[in-house]
Amino acid sequence: MLCHGHFLQGPLSDYHSLIAFAGFKRGLDLEQTIAKFSHATYRAVGYFDCWETEKRELFLSFHNLGFSIENYFYDWCRRGNFLFSQNHPRIFCFNGIAGELLKQLGLKANGGNIDVPDNLSLGPIFPIYPEIGDHYGIAGSYVFKSPGHLYSQFNLREFVTGSFMAYESIDLAEVTIPAYFAERFERIMAARW
Repeated sequence: MLCHGHFLQGPLSDYHSLIAFAGFKRGLDLEQTIAKFSHATYRAVGYFDCWETEKRELFLSFHNLGFSIENYFYDWCRRGNFLFSQNHPRIFCFNGIAGELLKQLGLKANGGNIDVPDNLSLGPIFPIYPEIGDHYGIAGSYVFKSPGHLYSQFNLREFVTGSFMAYESIDLAEVTIPAYFAERFERIMAARW
């Protein structure tokens, strides 16, 4: 979310929950908003239907660059949750893409067994909510991780509380939802709460 052209900072830095923001914007209190983190809300917003569309778009974006990552992608899926957030994959995803790039360039990977640190694990980690994880057959949680601290975790209540504190300090009319999330946000705002 942007406010006056700058990313709005919350408990997870630039990352926000559209549900938490919609709850705040609609005047719900903390308890009412936390209750909206539910199967019914996720269904109404389309969180159970987005996997195939997102996967197709990912494949297409790589195909447009001359890469085929389908085999890598399915390998990532076999390993469980392969994302720290909606746009930050775990290091093994980068390894696969780098390997494909080297192959495209006619180069061979050195094949070393040095483990490269996963620096994105130091950033914010947005969980897969349990209901969504159940739907897709992977473990989910409501445990969030703040950026810059490897072991600083907090629960859903703490996340929504911190989000509300960030929203209280701004003029809501000045908030812009990025285009990528706009339709989903409108679906949340239109849902019967």
